[in-house]
Amino acid sequence: MNKFLFMGSISLLITGCATTTMECDPSGGGFFGGLQGVSSGCYDQRLSERQQNLDSIRQVQASAEYEQSGLSQQRTLAQNELIRLSNQAQVLNDEITQLSRNLNAKQVSTKQATDRKNSLKKKVKNLQGKTQQLKSAIAQQPAPDQLKQLQTEEQRLKFEVDALKKDLYDL
Repeated sequence: MNKFLFMGSISLLITGCATTTMECDPSGGGFFGGLQGVSSGCYDQRLSERQQNLDSIRQVQASAEYEQSGLSQQRTLAQNELIRLSNQAQVLNDEITQLSRNLNAKQVSTKQATDRKNSLKKKVKNLQGKTQQLKSAIAQQPAPDQLKQLQTEEQRLKFEVDALKKDLYDL
C-alpha cells in the first residue's frame, strides 16, 4: 500500500512540474518527464498546437500560391498587350511611311498647295518621331500602370494618322 502512495505522490509531483508546452518537450526530461508529459496531456496539447501552426502555414502557402497564379495571369495579359501594341506601332509606322511616299509623289501646281504639302510633310515627320517613341517605350517592357498610357498614345497616333490620310487625299 505504501508503495502505491509513494508512486502516486511522485506522479503528482511530476505532473505538476511542467506547465507550458515548451516544458513538455519529449526530447528532454527522461523517463519521469515522459510519464509526466503523457499523464498530464501536455504532449497532446503540444502536438495540437504544432498541428494548428502547420495548418496555418499551409493556409498562408495556399493563399500565396493563389495570388501568384493571379499575378502570373496578369503578367501574361500584359505581355500579350505589349505584343499587340508593338505590332500596332509597326502598322502605324508602315502607314506613315506610305503616306510620306504618297505625299512626295503628289504633284502640286499652286503656292497654296505647295505650302499645304510642306505642312503635311512636317506632320508626317512629327508622327514618325512619335511612333518611334511609342515603339521605344514598348520595347522597354513598361509597368502595368504605364501600359494604359501607351494604349492611349497608340489610339491617339492612330487617330492622327487617319486624319493625315484624309488631308493627303484632299490635297
